[in-house]
Amino acid sequence: MSKSNRILIIAFLLLYIISALISMFQTLTQNNYPGELEEFTRSISTVEVILLSMLNIISFILCYFVFLVLSSFRLKLNKNINVIFNKTKINKLFFFLLIAQIFFLVTTGVGKVTTSANEIATSIYSPL
Repeated sequence: MSKSNRILIIAFLLLYIISALISMFQTLTQNNYPGELEEFTRSISTVEVILLSMLNIISFILCYFVFLVLSSFRLKLNKNINVIFNKTKINKLFFFLLIAQIFFLVTTGVGKVTTSANEIATSIYSPL
């Protein structure tokens, strides 16, 4: 793995950790759950919120190390078939999935962090 790819992966990891910590502090400072669950009172203790957040962050860091170990191997289905991933095609695929997710968010409103309990879902696809 190149140095630039490793830096990008670590940057994404740090963004995830920062967002998890912000979410944890937001949950700890309010009596209700943040975001779409704002109408519900928080029913878990402060210690449980901290433990769940830390376990989530630790599991994400462990996934990074598992990725480092597994990225050095080639996937072999049998002796005659080798699978090598084309990074450009995978990047295009993930870019398409990102655009599809943003389009889904804009059209349905599902997944917005800043919605309040008083807002009514305007889409038939919204489960809440």
